[in-house]
Amino acid sequence: MKQKLLNLISFVISFFPTQLPRTPAAFEKLMRVVTGVYGLPDSVNCRFAISTAIMHLKPTEDRKATRFFVKAIRKLQANEVAYDVMEAARKAQQPPAAPTAAVVPDATIQG
Repeated sequence: MKQKLLNLISFVISFFPTQLPRTPAAFEKLMRVVTGVYGLPDSVNCRFAISTAIMHLKPTEDRKATRFFVKAIRKLQANEVAYDVMEAARKAQQPPAAPTAAVVPDATIQG
């Protein structure tokens, strides 16, 4: 019960801007909120998405809601799925490649 209440409080707080992580420990805290409250995996892809989102903020932005980073991760996941579906469709539309004969380079010296 206590953990559910803490998650609910963290969920509500995530809608309000908080200071961006400026230390590795602050970044880890942000990852704990993202993974604990929203159930997202603590993976390299999630860390990369959050890092990229921070890097793309305007120079004057020093506060952002945690919810923003969650949405960035979910968008990254949707992009990965969409890309995989597009690639599968593209490969299905291509006719099979005809076998080609091996080209043997001419080893004679001309001159």
